[in-house]
Amino acid sequence: SFAEQVDTQIKQAETAETQLFNDRLGRGVELLANSDKMLPKAGIRVLEVLANSVDVIEHKKIIANILHDFIRDRTAINPKTPQRLNDKQSDVQLALDVYLGLMSLQNMVKPMQDFTNLDLRELDFSLFESQCDQNDRLKKLHSIDFSDSVLDLNSFKKLELVDCRFSSAGLHKTIEVNLGKGRVYFKDCIFSKQDILFRGSGDSLIFSNCSFDCIKMNIKQNSISFFWGRFTSRSDPESYSRSSIGVDRSEVSFIGTDISNVKLIQHGQCTSRHGTSKAFDDRYSD
Repeated sequence: SFAEQVDTQIKQAETAETQLFNDRLGRGVELLANSDKMLPKAGIRVLEVLANSVDVIEHKKIIANILHDFIRDRTAINPKTPQRLNDKQSDVQLALDVYLGLMSLQNMVKPMQDFTNLDLRELDFSLFESQCDQNDRLKKLHSIDFSDSVLDLNSFKKLELVDCRFSSAGLHKTIEVNLGKGRVYFKDCIFSKQDILFRGSGDSLIFSNCSFDCIKMNIKQNSISFFWGRFTSRSDPESYSRSSIGVDRSEVSFIGTDISNVKLIQHGQCTSRHGTSKAFDDRYSD
């Protein structure tokens, strides 16, 4: 009899907790959908507090999905009425910070986060809070698909980007990324049919096991390293026949990387290093 009473109390507590979560979630969503300029920000804060107060991972995922849908709705590409950050995206920046903070938690990463066909200009992807902040380590963005999205004046400073896609088959082929100070690391990422400008004054820019297909890159960074990269070209007349990398006053290294399909353009005083490293992989030849 006592055990049955305990089970009943546990079920009642779980039901009450779920109802409380649903009520608070509903208030946050209601504010998020309001047309007033300030209320969506209040809704984002309500959802942030709610996400930090619950321990059930499924509840956190629900909040993350709502924020993701909000970001997609607000940044959907509209060629007729292009808008800048000051016009529409201050609340989107806040939603992005909270969303990426949630997704940085353990077991919160989807197979591939859908950020395709969006106008993401001027958004800073490095502002979210994570457990790495206290240890001065790189914060991680994992499995984000940016294909066919507008990226311009975006910040990726002090980030490790893993399994992300930067590809374009449409008109928006130019990307300008601010690297800031410190190290930026791209791992297992795909870059395809893009003009990319990386600007930074930090220590290093590292590409590890990344794929580059018909890419034109211009990089302004102190040190640039390519480990095990793959550069490919196409015979498609609408594509770039050959990838090119322009570096300005930088030290650039290619380790275990086939650059036979790459045109290297050096501006100013640059140092290039080609070849293999036994510390990384001895299967590649110069």
